[in-house]
Amino acid sequence: MKGLDYSHSRPDLRRVKALGYGFCVRYLFGDGTVASGKGVSKAEAAAIRAAGLGLLVIYESYAGRALEGQTAGVADGKRALAYARAIGFPDNKPIYFAVDIPATAAQQPAIDAYLYGVGSVIYTARVGVYGSLPCFWFCLLVLADLRVVGREGLGPCPPAAILEWSNRGRGLSGSE
Repeated sequence: MKGLDYSHSRPDLRRVKALGYGFCVRYLFGDGTVASGKGVSKAEAAAIRAAGLGLLVIYESYAGRALEGQTAGVADGKRALAYARAIGFPDNKPIYFAVDIPATAAQQPAIDAYLYGVGSVIYTARVGVYGSLPCFWFCLLVLADLRVVGREGLGPCPPAAILEWSNRGRGLSGSE
């Protein structure tokens, strides 16, 4: 199943469905607002579902936030959960967290601690990662208790979630 990741623009959801997309990827932000135009609102989330599309959400506060460790993860988990509930996002679906930096192996322990902090709030089985391919592999190897969803058709993976991002111009695939 393929999904459409968009931020500021708002596509015609009927057309998105007609083009064969199964879900939309939208953003939750640390301040809980949609003022920037990039965040998903409750009305937009309802419209996505009404169009017969699934919704995958990514929480993002700022680049490098995941490098701040477990305390930051706990705080972001609380914010993301509150925002997700405010837009009517189901409590049994994964929430992806942006690790949208070129992370190195030396930074991975801080990222792991961040993700475990998030998991302590929303439950590890709901934690997902949105990041680069190297981040994807680090998290797959180190955090084996996370469900992994990749865009390259990596096949069955352990339970929780990683969504790999690439700027190679291809669409995302996976499902909520």
